[in-house]
Amino acid sequence: MLGSNILTKYEYKDGKPVLMREAKPFFIDDRAGKAIGINLFIGKRPYAAFGNSGGDREMLEWTGAGEGARLKMPVLHDDANREYAHGPAAGLPETKVGTFSQSLMDEATKRGWTVISIKKDWKRVHPARACAEVYLRIGDRVAQNAEYTASSLFVALGLGDFSTYHRGTGKRKHTLPPRQRSLRSVRMGRRTLRSDEP
Repeated sequence: MLGSNILTKYEYKDGKPVLMREAKPFFIDDRAGKAIGINLFIGKRPYAAFGNSGGDREMLEWTGAGEGARLKMPVLHDDANREYAHGPAAGLPETKVGTFSQSLMDEATKRGWTVISIKKDWKRVHPARACAEVYLRIGDRVAQNAEYTASSLFVALGLGDFSTYHRGTGKRKHTLPPRQRSLRSVRMGRRTLRSDEP
């Protein structure tokens, strides 16, 4: 899975090279941005692509344009009883998010893509509670990995004990000298990714 990216530039600040995050996107992982992201980060055209909205159309098209056998499978959420339903394809309700348009359905039919129906093709749909629990477990694991990485960096950079900086009340405890604290982001919007400025 790929996500949207922020534009980053290499610049000099006070005679030192820095990476600056601009307050604008490099690309958005939606529509044409999905194919761009796949090409940029993976570097190969996929042999299989799955999507569930009009935002996946270009990724499905780009996958299908490759030579040889390619699997293109848009997923139609059409089971309001076990999950939810959104269209307006197949006479389903139109939604503001995750729209599966009739034009996407027509293109899928014309190009021979296999449209997966949640209602007809899925024997079991996980309830929202089970999904939420999975996301919470993933979130906990990500948080643990982030804390381990931060702790390792603090030790490697000689910045002290990360646990005294982050744990406790849930608020950041600024036990570090101001110059070391400034390794964090220096401001919102356009900012230096890593800086040792006071």
